[in-house]
Amino acid sequence: MTDTAETKAPVYYEGQGRFRGFTGNGLKLFAMGIMLIDHVAYALLFSTETAAVYWPMRIIGRLAFPIFAYMIAVGARHTHDIKKYLLRLLAFTVISEIPFDCAFGFAGKGQIMELAHQNVFLTLFLGLLTLAFLRLFQKGLPRYYMIPSAAVLLLTMAAAEFLNTDYAGVGVLCIFLFYVGADKKTAKAPLFALAIFVLSFDRNTLINVTELFALVSLVPILLHNGQKGAKMNRWVFYAFYPGHLTVLWLIRSLLQR
Repeated sequence: MTDTAETKAPVYYEGQGRFRGFTGNGLKLFAMGIMLIDHVAYALLFSTETAAVYWPMRIIGRLAFPIFAYMIAVGARHTHDIKKYLLRLLAFTVISEIPFDCAFGFAGKGQIMELAHQNVFLTLFLGLLTLAFLRLFQKGLPRYYMIPSAAVLLLTMAAAEFLNTDYAGVGVLCIFLFYVGADKKTAKAPLFALAIFVLSFDRNTLINVTELFALVSLVPILLHNGQKGAKMNRWVFYAFYPGHLTVLWLIRSLLQR
């Protein structure tokens, strides 16, 4: 779900010994695995009898989005063409919407799409769009770039809230904070922690306690070694999201017969 060219990325982890931290592709694969655990629970364990299994799986799944958000921030720094990157995210927003609506039961009976909820690719797109403008302002207004960047951030967060995307406005803010925090040597870890913490903000309950478990994802994120890792086709990362949702949609349909 992200596009990076990390061969020249800074090494964020300089550990000694055999373990050299997580590569970018390693982080993505890890996030894909825990996202699958989360989505299996959300899509298929809809009986009260499965609560003892449902909640642990959902808690594990809280680690996925911060990692994807972080990799978007890394990708924004190192992609060769941010316009094409944005177009890919937007294309997969469209491709993923029907599987998203159907796998999670948002679409009503006899429907395959609804407009009340939008999938996470749109959140990632809005986050990257914010960073694209930030980069533009950094070049054109090097001393004052944060002022127009903050204005764009507020607009994209408002758009995410209005469209009710997955993680909504706080998801966009999370991506923004990851990008800004990567430049801060001493404040990087606190800013990354803040980026993850904001995901727990809830418009109804103020703080979503379950989402606080996402802070555990700070560990693998800080252990990112700045390397791309084993060569993998980037389309695998994009296609996994609509692909696994389509499979869950089919299984859900069979279970509800």
